[in-house]
Amino acid sequence: AAAAVITSDGAELRADAVVLACGAWARELLPLASFPIKGQMLRLRPPPGHAQREAGGLQRTLFGDGVYLIPRRDGAVVVGATEEPGAGYDRRATAGGVAQLLDKAVAAAPVLADYTLDEVWAGLRPTTPDRMPLLGRASSALNLHVAAGYHRNGILLSPLCAKLVADGIEGALTEQDAALLAHFEVERFSRVQPSPAA
Repeated sequence: AAAAVITSDGAELRADAVVLACGAWARELLPLASFPIKGQMLRLRPPPGHAQREAGGLQRTLFGDGVYLIPRRDGAVVVGATEEPGAGYDRRATAGGVAQLLDKAVAAAPVLADYTLDEVWAGLRPTTPDRMPLLGRASSALNLHVAAGYHRNGILLSPLCAKLVADGIEGALTEQDAALLAHFEVERFSRVQPSPAA
């Protein structure tokens, strides 16, 4: 059983149930089929003289060839995102990533060529081989639960997934929710698949 969590400052937190929800670092704590995929993004600011609400003429998010453009109320445009599976835990923004995003953004909306590069950042997406989250009890300890591997959708999926995991801990899952949760079993990648009948 997972008796406690030790924080980075050495504090020990005891609990009846522990949820491992640490993003791209989940596999550092448990042998999970989870790995980071680096993504770079940037923000463009309109040139002086443009109305603040213009945002390159964009009214809503635009999806282009390997790029998406998100207009902001202040006229800025957020450009995303690279997908770099081989980068490991490297969170540096790079010239190559920025160049790729700028090329694709200007191809999708040529007016952005006059915008100012305002900010660049990179992050890590916690990902699984099937790009579906890992949810539910870990087999390594009866009171250890996992909520990880959301890939690009953590901000969208985490409220529902948190409820499913919490209901599972409390024994309050509906039959329908239990069936849904079964698709995201933590151990699904370690199961041996039977050979097809010859």
